[in-house]
Amino acid sequence: MGQDENIEQQVLDLNLPFMKDDNTIILAIQDASQDIGISEALKHALSKEVDPQGLRTIGVLTKMDNINSASDKLRVVEILENKTKPLKLGYVGVVNRSQDEIDKNIGIEQSKENEKKVIQSHDFAKVRSRMGIDYLRRFITMILAA
Repeated sequence: MGQDENIEQQVLDLNLPFMKDDNTIILAIQDASQDIGISEALKHALSKEVDPQGLRTIGVLTKMDNINSASDKLRVVEILENKTKPLKLGYVGVVNRSQDEIDKNIGIEQSKENEKKVIQSHDFAKVRSRMGIDYLRRFITMILAA
């Protein structure tokens, strides 16, 4: 039994009312290995009726551990530097637990170690300060507390 054919529309219908609220911070989640120029999440977040100037949107690049080629790493660094598709709140790179890690009962602490290895990579030295789930949590808390 799979998902409904219109699952994307159902998710959008659930989220749009919250996204349109001027007091909402929008997390536009994007797989780091995919082209940000065709990001559905950013397309909806930055639409005319939601956040056209990108004032309330944070771009979140996931699966940073799946970026292997030097050119892809450079592309991701430019995004995290907010040079590609600028947002007032910028972008954050994270490494989430994969379904495989969950299935193999790999704990959260090990997943944090895996993320730390990616963050400490020389390739991401320039943007290290904008990476990690802990950083994202602190950043959102700071925004909401302001």
